Amino acid sequence: MIEVYSGRPAPTRDDFTAWTGLGRREIAPFLDSLRRQGLIVIHRKGRGPNRFYRYKVNGGKPATLWTVRRRCNSGKQASYD
Repeated sequence: MIEVYSGRPAPTRDDFTAWTGLGRREIAPFLDSLRRQGLIVIHRKGRGPNRFYRYKVNGGKPATLWTVRRRCNSGKQASYD
């Protein structure tokens, strides 16, 4: 799945849930197990629940872009830079 998103914004937790069939709370441990096995590299930016992620398959295609946040209530794209 990560190679499919190469050069595009990283998949969200909801995307991983739909792809794997795992529950939302099972996604982080699942990705961490892939990281510990050396299959993927996970880059993190920021703190807390507003953290951005970027993923790369070891020896695979270039990394995904940073995750994109949903739009805020005003209708404008939320900016966290």
